[in-house]
Amino acid sequence: MQTLKNYFLDEPESSIQSLVKYMNQALSEIWEVVLKNNEAELTQMFVDYGDRAYGAYIQKFMGEIGEQVNQAGYEMKAGFNLANSIESWGPPEERERCVWYVINDVTGTPLGSAILQIFHSPYSISSSASTAILPVRGNGEGSHYRCNFIRW
Repeated sequence: MQTLKNYFLDEPESSIQSLVKYMNQALSEIWEVVLKNNEAELTQMFVDYGDRAYGAYIQKFMGEIGEQVNQAGYEMKAGFNLANSIESWGPPEERERCVWYVINDVTGTPLGSAILQIFHSPYSISSSASTAILPVRGNGEGSHYRCNFIRW
């Protein structure tokens, strides 16, 4: 995975959109590797605790991505925080969890939010469908988001 600092050498604009573009690139490179490297643990966790295994999975890959964001001088709470997420239920192919990450710039000013959208299976951890990270400008104060309104 390319570091965020190196990414911004080619993409000098540090907007929430460019930051989320990097995060999606990193996500596309690591999500499957993280799943495969932790498959036994996550599968057993899914058997024992159900959907909670997705929180552990998100913690693993967003921990790596958040570390890159923070090392580049931005401020983002890495990993997974259940309180900063919402789950949308419906038919199995539409079940998703959205997790939001407020990102501050180097001065501590809110740059915007990155919304992780992960579709998941109610049957197993290994059959998760897809993930995407979406940009939201500003600090989001007074705004309310529902996962199923945010589409890539």
